[in-house]
Amino acid sequence: MTVSAAGDEKIYCPYCQTVSDFDFPFYSRTYYHCPSCDLIFVRRKEDIKSVIAYYRNRYFDDQTGDQMSGQRTNIYRHILDLLEVYKNPGSLLDLGCGCGFFLKEAGERGWQVSGVDPSEKSIAYAKSLIGDNVVCGTLDDVPTDRRFDAITL
Repeated sequence: MTVSAAGDEKIYCPYCQTVSDFDFPFYSRTYYHCPSCDLIFVRRKEDIKSVIAYYRNRYFDDQTGDQMSGQRTNIYRHILDLLEVYKNPGSLLDLGCGCGFFLKEAGERGWQVSGVDPSEKSIAYAKSLIGDNVVCGTLDDVPTDRRFDAITL
């Protein structure tokens, strides 16, 4: 982000660095849309340590209602349908796996699933659904020698 002499704030796409426009607010977040690569993104004001601390300590209590509601099930099935056009079920890593519902759906379709999420409570719930193949952490906590046929975020 930079501020011009006129005081106008410019937000750059984190992917392609194109100046991007405000798109819409949702809850307490402000979303931007890149006119070049079509990415919709949130401008983060917090440092990464603060973001991870929030996920570790507060995310489950604040944000998991929609995961628990079952409203995402059709989305999960659609994503798996798209993946399976290109790859028969194999190994799948879900980064930010939350409570593990997507991984549960994938496992039921024959995928060998693994997940990582910084929320301790989310991982505890995911373990109750799919077992110990989920870990509390970030991408940095996935062993570098592991290989996956598909990675979702």
